[in-house]
Amino acid sequence: MIRKKTQQLSFAQLQVKNCINTAHWLHKVNNIINWAPIRKKLAGLHPSNTGRPAYDPFLMFKILLLQQWFGLSDPQAEAQINDRISFKVFLDMEIAQTGPDETTICLFRKQLGDLAKELFEEINRQIENKGFVVKAGTLIDATFYPAATKPPAKDKKPRDPEASWGAKGKGKNKKYCYGYKAHIGVDQDSGIIRKMEITQARVSDHEVFDELLSGDEEAVYADKAYYDKRRAEELEAKGIKNGLMKKAHRGAPLSEEDSKRNKEISKIWAQVERPFAIIKSKWGHARARYIGLFRNGVHLHLISMAYNLRRACSLATV
Repeated sequence: MIRKKTQQLSFAQLQVKNCINTAHWLHKVNNIINWAPIRKKLAGLHPSNTGRPAYDPFLMFKILLLQQWFGLSDPQAEAQINDRISFKVFLDMEIAQTGPDETTICLFRKQLGDLAKELFEEINRQIENKGFVVKAGTLIDATFYPAATKPPAKDKKPRDPEASWGAKGKGKNKKYCYGYKAHIGVDQDSGIIRKMEITQARVSDHEVFDELLSGDEEAVYADKAYYDKRRAEELEAKGIKNGLMKKAHRGAPLSEEDSKRNKEISKIWAQVERPFAIIKSKWGHARARYIGLFRNGVHLHLISMAYNLRRACSLATV
């Protein structure tokens, strides 16, 4: 188990600290966030004073962040925590200490539960207080999040009963997915994910629109799937710039002016693809890893926290 650290650093620890590249973004995360409120929220996860001492919940939480950044499974996380000095420094472990095993990591993630959303909001609050979130506009989009299991065969019981079939687009561009949808509201200038929701794949994008607004943005940008005349009027009534792309209807094509407007909005809105590109392609989170809305929701909040912390590190160097 992780022991309490002594006040005096050992010779080995001093040597290691002298070799650390303090310019590395992983080192900078600890300077961007005040971990005290995070520790406080996590403290209640191990209330018992009896039985075998448990790993520090704060250490376990930081392990979950490492998993998102480096695309690590539980067994890979166990191995690399014991192998990589940079991980041990981030986790504030002593060099000779060993980390938790894969089962402990898995159990802690399950235990985290609803607290994941609270931690996401706390990290966002701190990032916002540091001035990274500009609030000039919110970019809204959704992406399919394929289920961890295969679609059930005909007349067979699904392994993931909360996954569903969904479709996006029209004609030749229509795409189908069995699983879920991840919905995000992203700050226009910073790229920080301010709001995140997960639904079944069959849920229409426009049904989650209101949940992705922060309420303090100056404008909202979204593609045609979110357009509704009444919604556009409500935004303008609140003093929020309407950046919803208009869509054509049968017998009512878009005017030249509306087409031009859509193109201008598209240039701004396209930035919302950045978080999805990094999370899916670079970090390897292209599909769900767990069964059910709740567990995948916890995971997506962890991914969003990790993305925002990494993004904040980049903004801090600009």
